[in-house]
Amino acid sequence: MTKIEKLRSLLLYLLFLSLPFSIAGGNFAIIGLYLITAYLLITKKDKYKGFPLFFWGMAALMIAALISSLFSENPIESLKYLRTFWRFGLPSVLILTFPKNNYEKYIRATLIVSILISIYSIIQFFTGLDILRSDYLQGEYRHYKSVWQAVGVFSHHLTLGGVYLIIFSLLAGLFFSSEISRPLKYFYFLGAFLSLITAFLTLGRSIWLGLIITIVVFLSILIPSKYKKILAVVIIILVAISWVAIKRIDTKSLSKTSIGNRAVSAVSLAANKDRLLMWKAGVSVIKEHPILGLGPNMGHQIKPYYLKIAKKEKHRFQHEPGVGLHNIYIQTWVDFGMLGLMGFLFMYLSLIKGIESRLNYLNVRKSNENAILLGIMAGLCGNLVAGFFENNFRDGEVQIMIFVAMGLALSILQKMKNNPVEKPPI
Repeated sequence: MTKIEKLRSLLLYLLFLSLPFSIAGGNFAIIGLYLITAYLLITKKDKYKGFPLFFWGMAALMIAALISSLFSENPIESLKYLRTFWRFGLPSVLILTFPKNNYEKYIRATLIVSILISIYSIIQFFTGLDILRSDYLQGEYRHYKSVWQAVGVFSHHLTLGGVYLIIFSLLAGLFFSSEISRPLKYFYFLGAFLSLITAFLTLGRSIWLGLIITIVVFLSILIPSKYKKILAVVIIILVAISWVAIKRIDTKSLSKTSIGNRAVSAVSLAANKDRLLMWKAGVSVIKEHPILGLGPNMGHQIKPYYLKIAKKEKHRFQHEPGVGLHNIYIQTWVDFGMLGLMGFLFMYLSLIKGIESRLNYLNVRKSNENAILLGIMAGLCGNLVAGFFENNFRDGEVQIMIFVAMGLALSILQKMKNNPVEKPPI
């Protein structure tokens, strides 16, 4: 291994170690990987072998953002937003970085740190322990008497939830690999279980829904085809029972606990009125600006829609429009127009479809790579569904986690394409 390869491997370890708790470490690793990749490309020591469909979606999203910015009310202000796209190069860098490396050994680094942060976050939820964040941030999460939402060392509970949703799916996927030794499998099970509990204790209802979808995707792939109809019926019955139970039980008693309060509010129109009216304002913007949207950083242009709805509904919004519309799809359309939304969806769905088509004929349990693909697909599906209620994709920490997962998947798919051991049926 050359010195440059050793340095790249070290930066990969830093990236995976940072995922559960540090955006600073992640950003430093990404910048380092960018510089090394640029050097290798310039010196022709590395090269790309074609671009997956995924990158067409990413390119469409970025082009749409540029066009919408140029035609916005304040192009200079909108163009400033494009600086946040600097991490979009991470998946393409990881495609070049991973083929010569062992995927699982880097995920193992995330496993170790995620277990430690999960234990800390679970203790934090029950005791209020918060020694790793500033006094200002510590004061934000006492929504319920003597109870905290799990936030880990991040600034927001949904950031922790968004990151750990995908960490859970990644670790759970490797638990099913036959290449993993039994002792290490137990370790992955522990990591996945603690990550699941951590994500749940963030009390993010969108995260809860994302976790459910993630688990359903796992079951749909792992359960034999003859039992899938039974699985579908069981899921429908469980959803119906849960809905009826929450409606019939004493909600006042249930609401005295933090978890019960969030569960009750999840099915309450009154509790979700603020978010529903945000969406209504966003849809009103889309109706008037369907092609280009308003451009990014144009929250002040949404405010008149908020005021109109607030007057009509006699409602006081909890947040200013600049905070976001709490729906990544509406937000993307409002900011980047129709092309931006199509690019965003194509970026996700083309990759999920690529993984799904592989898993249709590969034995998921046969190798680490197959198991990783399953975990990534399940996590991305969960993230997509959670996006109906949050703008998590735009959180730096969550975005790094998503792009690492995407880069991993793209690298594995590229490797399978170049070195096909198992071929799909003709």
